[in-house]
Amino acid sequence: MHDYDYPRGMSAGRICLEISLKPFRKTDDEYIDKICRELFDGWRELLRYASGCAVLLWCGDGSEILEYSGNLNDAFEWGRYIGIGNPDSDHPPCDIADYPEYESLHTRPVFYTENPPEMRYSDLRRIITALKRISREICGFEAEVGATFDPGPEFAYSEFKYHRHREIARGNIMGASQWVHCAARLRGDKHSYAAFPEGIEEGTHFGHFLGKQYTALARDVGFDYIWLSNGFGYSLDSWNWTGELFNGESFDYSGAEGVKNSIGEFWREFIAAIGNTRVETRGSNLSSGMDIAAHGSPLGDIYACPNLLAPPNSPWAALNFRFGLELAGYMSHIAALPQKGFIFRYYTHDPWWHNSPWFDRYGRSPHDIYLPLGIARLDSEGRITKPYGINILSADDSYGNMPRRCPVEVTPHILDALSRYPDEAGMLTWVYPIAYYLEGKNPADIFMDDWLMENAIDNGFPLNTVISDENFALSDMENFRRSVLVMPVPAAGSHLDKALVKAYDSRLNILLYGCTKKASAELRAILGITDAPPIDGDLILDTTLYRDSVSGADTPLIHHDPLLSGGGIHETYNGDSSAAVMAQVTKGDDTRLYASHNGTLVWIRGSFPHARTKGSLPNPLSPDKYFPVSSLLRGALELFGIRIRFIAERSENLPVISNSRSANALFVSAYARDTTARVLLSYPEGAPVISDTECVLDEKGAEYTLSRWQSAQCRVFAKQKRRTTVSCEIRTAEHPALAHRILLRGLDDATITFFPPRGAYLRMVTNRPGINEKDNTEKVWSDDGRCVTASHITGYIYISWSAG
Repeated sequence: MHDYDYPRGMSAGRICLEISLKPFRKTDDEYIDKICRELFDGWRELLRYASGCAVLLWCGDGSEILEYSGNLNDAFEWGRYIGIGNPDSDHPPCDIADYPEYESLHTRPVFYTENPPEMRYSDLRRIITALKRISREICGFEAEVGATFDPGPEFAYSEFKYHRHREIARGNIMGASQWVHCAARLRGDKHSYAAFPEGIEEGTHFGHFLGKQYTALARDVGFDYIWLSNGFGYSLDSWNWTGELFNGESFDYSGAEGVKNSIGEFWREFIAAIGNTRVETRGSNLSSGMDIAAHGSPLGDIYACPNLLAPPNSPWAALNFRFGLELAGYMSHIAALPQKGFIFRYYTHDPWWHNSPWFDRYGRSPHDIYLPLGIARLDSEGRITKPYGINILSADDSYGNMPRRCPVEVTPHILDALSRYPDEAGMLTWVYPIAYYLEGKNPADIFMDDWLMENAIDNGFPLNTVISDENFALSDMENFRRSVLVMPVPAAGSHLDKALVKAYDSRLNILLYGCTKKASAELRAILGITDAPPIDGDLILDTTLYRDSVSGADTPLIHHDPLLSGGGIHETYNGDSSAAVMAQVTKGDDTRLYASHNGTLVWIRGSFPHARTKGSLPNPLSPDKYFPVSSLLRGALELFGIRIRFIAERSENLPVISNSRSANALFVSAYARDTTARVLLSYPEGAPVISDTECVLDEKGAEYTLSRWQSAQCRVFAKQKRRTTVSCEIRTAEHPALAHRILLRGLDDATITFFPPRGAYLRMVTNRPGINEKDNTEKVWSDDGRCVTASHITGYIYISWSAG
């Protein structure tokens, strides 16, 4: 019997369609209904698997909330532009036909259509009412409708933020004094607002004002929840790697407590004003550790708020290709969770900036679906936590169109990724020390950690699973028997240090990174570490760890910035023969230890992998001059039987790889910005022979030429000495008792390990047609019943199995 359909009971959770008001070119009831039907009908197939539905309305930039007077007949500013919503007076918006040939949308906006309609709050109420009514008809449940607030100048003109109350725009993203800070207090004014009919009193907290105004507007037009955009509520400069505690050149924590308290005060004021309303947040473009170390973000206080959703994956990787930052940031955001959980967000269209990422940034490649939806978040019992839902940003494009081709092409990939969502820990599990980071004892010490992991992922480190340090400490260590634990060096006596001891005593595979100056004496002794005066700057690296066959990767030079790397490198080898040296660095006559291992415990010192550059993000160090130290993390995996090696012309733009597990199969997902790169893979069970592919197999592993993206099942692992081309072909099952059949060709005295679905009936037939043939292969099952191994296979073999 076939089992080609999606798993029984598969749920996408709540599906949220984000949309601007641009599609509503006319505001009569008939036209509003037409647009609402088009919206839900376009995403009908995805909505079939939803447990709920929402529409996030990008009316403007949130100033429609701030300006609301309580009069539904008032018109409001809305996002009727393409480009910057708040240009200077010399660059007013114009029609498309009149747009200057060489001008930038960041300087002058353009109206998205001729004569865009005026929008009144009464129109907004009718649109929300129609969305709820028509969603009931098409989806079978009523959509919740969310309001949006953005701190920046992009989305709509704002009299409130940039003229009447400039005191709230304290951040310098997108220009000086352009970014609203949640901690701001308002100057008094005499305007009439819905929640403040007599005007704003001097010193009113912005969180109180925003919350009260939202509540009044929601009551009158029908909003159900609010979305806080672009890092609002988390930090002042949420797009930047620098912040209130780190200016790019030095750390200053003298005001850290004040920063934390001021942001915490916003949340207390805001939550008190909105009551039990659900709050969804975009978060920053960074990781939790980065937010804490550079910005003083009080994530613990924020996550303690009721009815809060954690930030989703950032959409910025579509713009800058830094998928390591997206994936590391996403994992850090969901390691510990607020009350309502987390979501996955996918960037299909941009309603503001004249681009539609599915078509012109991703090039219709679904890698940014499969990579983040291959992430596994574990609770304290080792169980997977699935997303609360999926957001589509956005259903409409910059011109207010909703091209049906987009959902038709995107939906199958989302459903495919959900159908094999991870159900156990992957090959690597990141033990993310969010509780330790939130203690905030010296944030400079943790600054390097997440940047190292971000860069490691961009260099092919196959990280896909995360668990918080507190959940890890409560876990049964057997949950991680098939996973390498990846974590920063814990401080002596911390709960993570105690959990590490338990993991080490359980003989689990552990990869540590970071400075050891706060580590326990016992851990330092195991790793063969003693102290010497620190060295830093440009250093010569000598390592036994594998380096890729990549032009420039043979440089021996690394750069260690002590300010951003938790200090200089003070570790030196103590001569203990039980610990093996894997890497050392030298400056003049001084040599220091950079990596060592002892049994199942591996340590790499690590260095901040980027240059101190101006701009929102630090740029990687020049690959022509410096060896990428984060690639040593991937090289160290070979000690655990995980070999991932690249053959490429350049060390930039190496493939991003994820290995997730579902239904006892491995799913290998990859994005190759450079499709001339090749990858050699070998795992503890053998080289992965990925379904419906060919590879060159020998004793080193399986070599693949990657396409731009791939995400495929792997149940077969092979070991053999002689180099041959091996293929794994999907064939028809033929027999009604079977669901699947594959054909492996090109084997030469190979050992094959196969992972069937749990409970499946299995048949393996060597060098015979395999249709209704008896099993003629000697097999040995593993002790845990997960896999079966057959040896000395030459030629071809059919493997068939039932649905399980």
